Amino acid sequence: MGSKHFAVVLALLTAVTMAIPARTAERTATLQASAVLGDIKSRGARAVVDSLWADGGQWDKVMTNIAGGTAEWLDVATALHPGTDAGASETLDEAIFLALKPAPVAVLRLLKDGVFDTKFVCSSNIGTDYSPKESRRFVRDRIQVLAAVTELEVAAARD
Repeated sequence: MGSKHFAVVLALLTAVTMAIPARTAERTATLQASAVLGDIKSRGARAVVDSLWADGGQWDKVMTNIAGGTAEWLDVATALHPGTDAGASETLDEAIFLALKPAPVAVLRLLKDGVFDTKFVCSSNIGTDYSPKESRRFVRDRIQVLAAVTELEVAAARD
């Protein structure tokens, strides 16, 4: 292969490999709670769960955002919940469990109001999805956070 052809091939490969991360970053950067909620409103929870689940990276991004415990992403969790089953339900319960640390009061309200079931959220796959050391840390951290909750309205859900 001549140096001219090599330069063309190299330029094409560089352009393609630079475009892939840019498109991926663009796709995940545009994932906003309000957009997911709008999609659920227009297409329904099951259709949105199916499309996010089919693109595992998008589902994982949504679960990571829910685990962050912000109000808008907990709203997404609430809206997605009726459309989940099997693996999607398990990972959503796990995201809610993880959200206990940054947002204990908000998550306890979801449990108190019956939006999520305590027995599934608090017995999520933490023990099988993470190392024993990580699992113990996750549980210990959440016990400490929950023990500090003083709001009477949600303390009953904790106790």
